[in-house]
Amino acid sequence: MNNIEYRAEDFLFGSTKEISKALADRVKSLRKQKRMTQEKFSEHIAIPFGTYKEFETNHKISLEGFIKVCRGLDRVEDLFLLLKPKSIEEVGIAEWIDTRK
Repeated sequence: MNNIEYRAEDFLFGSTKEISKALADRVKSLRKQKRMTQEKFSEHIAIPFGTYKEFETNHKISLEGFIKVCRGLDRVEDLFLLLKPKSIEEVGIAEWIDTRK
């Protein structure tokens, strides 16, 4: 099984294609852990098989489709970590206060 692990810092300087591929690889690994074929998983998340296969193969999917994928993997909460508010330490006190307005 393909157990590729990525760290947040792996994405810092990655291209859009590299990040898309990394996400698709991670999803594929999680799907396989659930012992589901692409076809069964696409049925489970209610998207066309071709759409899901396109995601794993060419790393392209709509945001709505990606949310369905995450929901099917019981990982929707991970989406909220993507754009979480920055901490004071990350941005400095003045900018942090400004973001709270």
